[in-house]
Amino acid sequence: MTQQPSASAPTGSENGEWISWNGNITHNYKVKTSALTESDIQKAVLRSPNIRPLGTGQSSADIVAGPDDLIDMRRYNQIIEIDRSSMQIRVESGILLSELLRSLEDIGWTIPCLPDNDSITLGGAISTGTHGTSGGGKTLSEYMVGCRIVDARGNIREYGNEHEHMPALRVSMGLLGVFTEITLQCEPLTRLLVREEPVKDEIWLDNWQDWLKEHYFLRLLWIPHSGYAYKITADPLAQEEAKAKAEERRIELQDAPDFVKHRREFSRFLYSWDSPGFTRFSNRLIRRLFSTTERCTPAASMNQR
Repeated sequence: MTQQPSASAPTGSENGEWISWNGNITHNYKVKTSALTESDIQKAVLRSPNIRPLGTGQSSADIVAGPDDLIDMRRYNQIIEIDRSSMQIRVESGILLSELLRSLEDIGWTIPCLPDNDSITLGGAISTGTHGTSGGGKTLSEYMVGCRIVDARGNIREYGNEHEHMPALRVSMGLLGVFTEITLQCEPLTRLLVREEPVKDEIWLDNWQDWLKEHYFLRLLWIPHSGYAYKITADPLAQEEAKAKAEERRIELQDAPDFVKHRREFSRFLYSWDSPGFTRFSNRLIRRLFSTTERCTPAASMNQR
């Protein structure tokens, strides 16, 4: 389906600076449009021959940098429809993964292939090929079964799961248009028992392929120059069984130190020092502070896989 654009354009803020989450990339733009409706996006695309959507700036690459015109998608974030019979949800593309997941959890659903960062927009996550931590190698975009986009001419186009263009749209990097609506195929929420522990390099290098087969969820956070990676596994358990398993492993049940919640900001500060020698020191310090404790969390619900 194609919908023709109207001629008027939305207003935007003039002249500003976009800065990535880690402060490594800055970009001066001329106009930034804050989209509230699909029509706002359509008009902004029609107005400019070179425009790019903007989310929360979580990418470390300069994918947003370059165009004079940006569309801020963060306020275009509503749930449009929930189809309980097919377990599908249709949302505006600027919705944050954190907001989407809370809504899905309320009805017992999830998307089983998500990144470890939930502060990114759904449209940005799909466009850039964001993936989870699964041996099957799936990306979040594989759960997109329908979408609407504004193409380069400002036309609104709608695609279903069987359309021949859908595979290209799933990791389009914005080249085929701006996502306005996305329909996702959901799955039942799974309860998991999560275990975390540091493992030496020689151990995980020899065993990671077997661990992929053994566990529902596996993440290895390698910490160069420290001799270790941090291993996180999760496996489905009924809530009662999870409590029993936790009781058996009582010695391992520990809450993470309170400062662990600031590890992202702390890491960003350390890595702002552009020195290979200091990077080695930083990695060893991060490993000491955040990756030495063994923990077992009972009956945890995880949305990543």
